[in-house]
Amino acid sequence: MDVSETYINNLVENLKSLKNFCKEQGSEFLFYLCSNKETIYPEFCPDGYHVNEQPNRSERILEKLADNGVLFLYPKNLFMELKNTEQIYNKKYDAGHWNMRGSFYGQKEVVSYFNKLFPKMKNLEETEFSISENKMEYLINSHFRIDEQVPLYQIKETSAVEDFTIFENVILGDMNMYHFHYKSDAPDDAEKPKILIYGDSYFQTVAPFYFNHCSELLLLHSHNMVNADYHISTYQPDIVIFEAVERVLQQARYIDDARVSRRFYTLKGNDWQ
Repeated sequence: MDVSETYINNLVENLKSLKNFCKEQGSEFLFYLCSNKETIYPEFCPDGYHVNEQPNRSERILEKLADNGVLFLYPKNLFMELKNTEQIYNKKYDAGHWNMRGSFYGQKEVVSYFNKLFPKMKNLEETEFSISENKMEYLINSHFRIDEQVPLYQIKETSAVEDFTIFENVILGDMNMYHFHYKSDAPDDAEKPKILIYGDSYFQTVAPFYFNHCSELLLLHSHNMVNADYHISTYQPDIVIFEAVERVLQQARYIDDARVSRRFYTLKGNDWQ
């Protein structure tokens, strides 16, 4: 991947600013970088698809984030191990994304981390789901025949209920992109955290993996991050997660220069203020 140090510095400054704003609001922040399919399965890519011995944008971004104290998860090493025993990206169907099995393992890492801060969450387990396979006969949006078995995870029990009334009062930058809200009124869920997630198409179907691990979930497409400060201050989540897949990080919308300019932070002692 081409590496622009200017872009990397601006992106990291943006994420640091968002992390610090979350801290001011009492929210924990996590950046989740999803691996491209070709990162995990390079052996199935055409010759010449990869350029070897070139700087890697993802590694440079993560190095900078670590230097600036921004928490992140990047499941590359985990997925490289899992692929020896599991099919975590589909072979042909929805070829650019992880499948539900890969998504499960990805969200399991997130829930496991935050369970240390919010023990009532408990860990995400496969026993929560009925796991089966769907036979997909054609590619998405086309009539190319594939006949592929695709994993399906269906939650067995949950108190989470979809509630769209929140969108009567919450401003969205792009109503055409996915936006979901789920809430549980079960007494056992009251002490679980409220979670706000911004994600791209990789995260569109992750909601069931959080149903039994939060009191409330607001899941918004990352196009709506332009209003992140407003959403966080209004919704008051305990946890804020921003997810992006490697291949789209070069897009300008992932840098909110306006928020960074409003919130100029300097290092004081060992903490960003």
